[in-house]
Amino acid sequence: MLKAVKYIFFVLLVTILAAYFAIAGRLNANEREGLACKGTAITIINGDECDFIHEDDIRGILGEKYGDCTGMLIDELDCDRIEKAIEEISAIKKCECHTDRTGMLNIDVYQRHPVLRLDTGNGGFYCDADGFVFPIHGSSTPEVTTVSGNIPEIGDSGETGTAGEKWLDGILRLNGYITGDRYWKDMFKRIEIAGNGDILLIPEVGDFKIIFGNPENIKNKFYRIEKFYETVYPGAESKYGTVSVKYRDQIICKKKK
Repeated sequence: MLKAVKYIFFVLLVTILAAYFAIAGRLNANEREGLACKGTAITIINGDECDFIHEDDIRGILGEKYGDCTGMLIDELDCDRIEKAIEEISAIKKCECHTDRTGMLNIDVYQRHPVLRLDTGNGGFYCDADGFVFPIHGSSTPEVTTVSGNIPEIGDSGETGTAGEKWLDGILRLNGYITGDRYWKDMFKRIEIAGNGDILLIPEVGDFKIIFGNPENIKNKFYRIEKFYETVYPGAESKYGTVSVKYRDQIICKKKK
């Protein structure tokens, strides 16, 4: 009997809530009818992390791709079209657009968060943690690892191709390991790619290059780099030109010429 009462109560509650939302929806539709857009409110959600895009940029794109929204009926605004137009900017990861009952058009913009800077013969690019490559945009210079040298070809808009994607995946794994450790993050802020494809780490401490090879056995290679700094480097700060951990279980130091 108690179970039956609870069930009936639950059904009534669901029915009441459904009716409420249905009525609220109709009221909202009535409120929107004939309501004109009073203006546009733009919010750069992660503006404190990056500074690629500014409010004026979004307003410019909105005016160029869609037109002046002020004065248009709210029901005639196509938020999907507005979102797609703004998301055409490669530095923007996501755009969310909605209107409210006061007549405001609200646009929330999420910038991409770069983790790498790629300096290539075709210009400079940023790369986020998802492997999305996009041209340098605006005057912002976020503090990220810089990669230069023999980088696989990148198109004007950031196209990498299959081989480039595979290469970039390895660099991202290596960079993730470096930036995940406070000591290594402060030590290695630059990566060079040699003509043969070897990864070279450029330390902030020491006038030499570390030949890392490929982005495999990362943990073991850094264990050997740590041992080098602990046991070999003290007293030999200017002695070596290269230190290689490319080959398994070896640390090969070559003197400067």
